[in-house]
Amino acid sequence: MSTEHRLVHSVLAPLVALVASEDADALARANGLPAFVDFVRPFGQRLEGRVNIRDAQGQSSTVDGFSLRFANLFQLEGVNLEAVRRVLVDAVSSCHSTSSTPLSELAAVRTAHLSVLSPWYSLYRDYVCKFNGASEHEAFNHPVACIIVASTMSPDPIGQLSQLYPSSPDQMPSIFNNGFIDPQISLKHYLLIHDASRAPSVDADAIFAQMKKQFGLSCRLIKINTKKEGSDYSASHIWDAYMKEYQPLYTALNSQSPNENAEPQGDFVSRHSVGARTFSEAELNCSVLPITSVPEMSAVGAADGNLFAGESSDTRPTYGSLMSEADVKSLDTFVKEFIVQSLLPSMERSVQHWNEQVASSRRGITGRLFTAGRRYFGTAAPAKTTSGTPAPDSSTPYPHISQELILRKLADYSFMLRDYKFAYSMYDSVKKDFQSNDRATKHFAGVQEMLALCVLMSDANLRGNLESLLDSAITNYLDAGVSIYATRATMLVYEMLKYKENYKDASALLLRMIGEDSDLRSAILLEQSAFCHLKSSPSLKRKYAFYLVMAGDRYTKCGQRRHALRCYRAAQQVYEGQGWSLVDNHNNFTIGRLCFHLGDATEAFSHFLKLFKSSNQSPEQQASHMKEFLHIYKCISAQRTVTELENLPQTPVPVLQQQSIDVSLIQSQHIGQTSANDSVWDKMEIDLVENGFNRPGCARPVKLMKTVRDGANTICAVGEPVFVSFVLENPLQIPLELSNITLAAEFTKSVASAIVTDLTDRSGEDGVRLQNEFFDVEYLPGLVLAPKEVRQMQLKIYPKCEGDLLVQGLKLTLSDCVPITISFNKRGRRLNDTQKQRSEDPVYAADNTLKLTVTAPMPVLDVLFHSFPDVLLSGQVERTVLEVNNKGNRGLKNLKMKLSHVSFFGVGDAEQIDYPSYSSKPIPEMASQEILHITNKISDASIVDISLLGEHETSNGEGVLVSGSTTIIPVWVRGDKIGKHTFRFLFGYQSEDPNDKIGYRKLQYSVFCQVYPSLKINAFTRPSTNVLSEFILGIEVENLQQSEIKLRQFTSISPQWKIKPAADIEQRKDQLNFLKGRQTSFVYFRFEQDGAKAGKMNPSPESTTTEAIANFIINENQPFSPAPIDLTISNVSMRDEQVVCNSIPFSSFAQRSRTIWRNQSLMNQYSGIPSEKVANIFTLYFTDDADIVLFWEAPPLHPGGPPRFGHHFIIGINLSLQSPLQLLARIGKNASNLTFQSRSLYAATVAERKTLIDSLLKPRQKDVSPLRLILESEKSFTHDFSKSGDLILPFSARLRNTSWENRVLFSLELPSNESNAALENDFSWTGATTIAGTLEPEQEISIELHACFARKGTFDVNRWKLNVTVIPSWTGGGGGAVGVADAGATTAHPHGASYVQIPNLPYLVTIH
Repeated sequence: MSTEHRLVHSVLAPLVALVASEDADALARANGLPAFVDFVRPFGQRLEGRVNIRDAQGQSSTVDGFSLRFANLFQLEGVNLEAVRRVLVDAVSSCHSTSSTPLSELAAVRTAHLSVLSPWYSLYRDYVCKFNGASEHEAFNHPVACIIVASTMSPDPIGQLSQLYPSSPDQMPSIFNNGFIDPQISLKHYLLIHDASRAPSVDADAIFAQMKKQFGLSCRLIKINTKKEGSDYSASHIWDAYMKEYQPLYTALNSQSPNENAEPQGDFVSRHSVGARTFSEAELNCSVLPITSVPEMSAVGAADGNLFAGESSDTRPTYGSLMSEADVKSLDTFVKEFIVQSLLPSMERSVQHWNEQVASSRRGITGRLFTAGRRYFGTAAPAKTTSGTPAPDSSTPYPHISQELILRKLADYSFMLRDYKFAYSMYDSVKKDFQSNDRATKHFAGVQEMLALCVLMSDANLRGNLESLLDSAITNYLDAGVSIYATRATMLVYEMLKYKENYKDASALLLRMIGEDSDLRSAILLEQSAFCHLKSSPSLKRKYAFYLVMAGDRYTKCGQRRHALRCYRAAQQVYEGQGWSLVDNHNNFTIGRLCFHLGDATEAFSHFLKLFKSSNQSPEQQASHMKEFLHIYKCISAQRTVTELENLPQTPVPVLQQQSIDVSLIQSQHIGQTSANDSVWDKMEIDLVENGFNRPGCARPVKLMKTVRDGANTICAVGEPVFVSFVLENPLQIPLELSNITLAAEFTKSVASAIVTDLTDRSGEDGVRLQNEFFDVEYLPGLVLAPKEVRQMQLKIYPKCEGDLLVQGLKLTLSDCVPITISFNKRGRRLNDTQKQRSEDPVYAADNTLKLTVTAPMPVLDVLFHSFPDVLLSGQVERTVLEVNNKGNRGLKNLKMKLSHVSFFGVGDAEQIDYPSYSSKPIPEMASQEILHITNKISDASIVDISLLGEHETSNGEGVLVSGSTTIIPVWVRGDKIGKHTFRFLFGYQSEDPNDKIGYRKLQYSVFCQVYPSLKINAFTRPSTNVLSEFILGIEVENLQQSEIKLRQFTSISPQWKIKPAADIEQRKDQLNFLKGRQTSFVYFRFEQDGAKAGKMNPSPESTTTEAIANFIINENQPFSPAPIDLTISNVSMRDEQVVCNSIPFSSFAQRSRTIWRNQSLMNQYSGIPSEKVANIFTLYFTDDADIVLFWEAPPLHPGGPPRFGHHFIIGINLSLQSPLQLLARIGKNASNLTFQSRSLYAATVAERKTLIDSLLKPRQKDVSPLRLILESEKSFTHDFSKSGDLILPFSARLRNTSWENRVLFSLELPSNESNAALENDFSWTGATTIAGTLEPEQEISIELHACFARKGTFDVNRWKLNVTVIPSWTGGGGGAVGVADAGATTAHPHGASYVQIPNLPYLVTIH
């Protein structure tokens, strides 16, 4: 039999009333027991073996585990309720789990037995189920028999037996006067107790023989207390478990006054012996179970496993100390024989009798009609009471003699006899009567309860909706005001559902009994519901935690703080890490408060700390939490030592953003500038060192300093302040009062080590500076962080001697109460060097910026931009001033600046501080073209040397910025690209001290700017049809602004080309000068060669570049030194003044923009060449390159302000007809013959080398014929054809070879007379029709042609065909002199490219 079945059987077992004499109770007290009923009670649960039971139909069956309950006849009406309430609260408070499994281990909790996890539930269940008294709605607590006990110690035992049981109804206990209990107990049994040690002279057998004569066979003699001295047998275990449960109640009852309603039978102890009892309706409404608020009880005795406080194993009496083993067996035998021989037959007879007399009659048609008539047309007259039977109480709807109550008793007896099927039918039969009676709500609830239990207990498939039955039973019990029976029904059915592992329905059942009338009951049932959700399949962990929180809340309300804390801790294990801030806040606040009230202030402190984070708490809640937190800390600090306080968990507010920590040698000027850990800064520093400090010819190369990426220390000098900046955040919605704010640091002297860590001593305070032996720190007395405020802060530390200084963290005091130390734990950059680092969890490098290496005095650079624009138009140029300060203790030299946006800036010298953005002069004072001398080499324009000359000079002529001095440098900024930009400036500098071991120091600076669109410019070029050495340039200008923009000047920059205005530009100057908003205009110019420079560059930039590529391919490291060139700057001004272009800042912008475009273009065309090699192969300009510049003027940004000036570039125009690098063809033809060194820098295999060569020699643009041809003649002629006949006119065909390297073979073919005759109104060429020849590079010739016209008209004479073959110069091939057709046409060269040219534009001649 399962534990659950045994529990139900023990709770609803037959109840036997007992009446004992004072002598019998004295014998029980001699064995340490309060009364004789307590002496025999355990033996009702000790029945071993199976017993035979006959059902209502007379069928016999055997059952095991049959048990009895014993109760004092005079204690059926109940005991003192206040005592029971107090005992129950103490019991639950003192009860602890005997399981070693913590509730946080969910898997172990799922498999553990619930009675082990929560023994307090079992205790509560037993008080609810086992201590219910007799009630009018059921017969389980009505006595089925009565045992009358007397002792041989009495002078007249037989007479005493006759007098113990009341002889008349007036002497019966008052509960029998209510009418629902039959006072005529049919089965009476008489028991004689003999203690030979106390009545040695009494002949017990003779007295027993007289008893049988007077009372019949229902008599029994038992001899007890026969244990001999020296016997080691102990019977105490029989009563231990029972008295462990009942003794606290006895103690509480004996501390109260005697029950006023108790009958004057026996002594005080016997009147208060615990047995079955009943409660009146009023008493049940304020039952012992609805407990709402009780004080916290001490858990004394819990350590040794005792369930109750105040009772230890040392003080507990030894029960049954006089009982021998034979005495125990005799009592077991008596109980078993009483059950088998007396009790069961008596109950079986009653069942058969009631079934035949009442149940059978109701099953017939007459009985049904009679019942229905009584139900609907009134009730029958009350049955007449027999002699000796008291009249029923009018408050009782059904007396014990009514058919309804007899049927209920029949069903209860059948249930106790394990005939569940018959009991179910009887309950179902009588429930209709109770359901129709408004006064029988309690009766109907009881029937519904038993129907549910029958369904669960029976092996037969009984029909019944379990959920409906339970819901009806609980609802009606609660409506009747007897929640104790609703609780009992819930618990009994819950036990059976657990047995069937139906945890889903079990949880729903428990939740029905959750109410506001009893916090303790609700807490216990909510906890059981939580376990059900965890044990269900699948396991519902979140619901488990949810109901544990609800249980903890109810435990808190009823004062059970230890149980509440246990529930909240178990629930928090599930919720932790889920990110549910409201749940976490509630749990941590409640756990913290419970821990504090239970004396664990440290644990309370740690949980309150978890509340101080960004959440949805209201400001009022957070203020309340802060107040309690400060109170807890004050309590802790009053009891703990300083060391113990330092070991407390770290307070989480305020929040220090670790990645915002920055260490610099100057005070931060711009909050929000990009982090010093940005990889962009690292790349800029590498470039600054390699191409700045370590450029070729550097006198003293330096090593790259370890930066954050390498875990480098911060280098500082003695006497200079180090600025530690960080961001403090207040995540709360209440202000935080902070005081005593300073840095915590540790110093190690370079020679003798000394550590200083305590910076809180204010004895050395000097203003805002705390003085220590080796360093000083800044001190802030206090500040207030507003709610949700994020504040950038900066504190200084002043090293006093050389050594190592570690900045450990930040020290402050919260609300002048809680000292806080926030450690600095800044991490370095994320590592992405290996595949593992990139694919797995992020790995970060170490950060040592907070480790300061203090050296000898050094310079400290500080810079500041004055009037730096935050808004620009595209192309706009504004001047700003860079202020350079040396705040260190040594002179500063070799100052360099690395730019992140090269094309945006032009940097001047200190002497140029007064230069305007654009200088202009009247046109008569300057020529229309200027000369700009450049080296024609691609240089790194991102690194600028800032001249310090004029301040101070070293012995070798280097400029020095002495300590404490300042200089200013002009810087012009131009909006080169549209968008938001972050400009980064990396400054590097060195100390004037020649013994300086650091090499260089750096400073990072960044500013922001927004660039908006202004103009959009497009351009195109085409060869001129009139002049061989001219191109037509067309420029489209669109104003993207709403306001008007003035066009000031067009400028070209080229080695040998210049622009001239078109014919109509002088007339359109006024129109072009003003370009309205959203307006587009077109301007045309002529590109013509500068005759003074054409063909005079030797060597040419193309040949220099071709030779460098050849050297690169064969891996020869030859120096690259292109010849300097003079750029021709030609200007076309729209005004009476002209912008000067060969001076700062325009010359700087022009070269930087050209350099950037050239680098990007070459990298796209020649991807096989490494970026660092491009500058050593290609020149900045080729011969036929040209750039166009448009200068403009825009209205002021603000009314009354200065106008805005700017310029736009069109870069990359090449006016050559052939590819500039013509010699690459020669390299390509002989690539297989090139001799490679055994080791190639960029090719590890032959295949890789071939790929590299193919990439370099691949044509990069569409190649066309280098030969140009135009016709020249008069355009109009007058001729009289009637007099002079046909007209023969001369024409000049001018040919030019535009190639600067190769010769060309040409063959000019003119249409024959036959072909021209086929065309109506046409002309015919006369003379030679095929002319061939050779042109040297850049050679130009003129050929005389003649055409014959036979009539007047307008004729297109541009009809010819030109065959061209290019002769590469490296072949050495020759041609012939210019000749006529009969000289023979030259053939195509085997290595040259061939072209066929025909005219695509007309050349018109008019003959009048």
